[in-house]
Amino acid sequence: MELNTGKKRGTFYFLCSFEDVAGPVSDGNDCNCITDGPDGFLDLTLKFKTQRIVEAIGDVNDGDVRVLTLTGVLFDPMPFETPIEGADCILIRGRHKPINPADINKDGVVNAADFAIFAQNWLQSSIVEE
Repeated sequence: MELNTGKKRGTFYFLCSFEDVAGPVSDGNDCNCITDGPDGFLDLTLKFKTQRIVEAIGDVNDGDVRVLTLTGVLFDPMPFETPIEGADCILIRGRHKPINPADINKDGVVNAADFAIFAQNWLQSSIVEE
């Protein structure tokens, strides 16, 4: 996993850091938040764009709690790669739904701006003739 870019193998976080945020959940229920504060160990923190999370998990409502699983690969000295997996809970604030596929510029509204992009590309092919 390349923490400096967030673009390795399909990841889509846009900020990452190491911070001492909190300790592990002790009762086995992943979604019981702890309020004890930092535990003296660095945690990997990743920040995601809300719309990308919505695209990944679908329609959500205010107050929903979802467990998100992050998978990745540690690039050990070549040729070894070690798979890693972690999970955390998110609490949804507000109501969000996936972007409408007709929202070409992804601004949250299907309008004339989307139609203009569509019209500019009308009948253009992306097939490369060899």
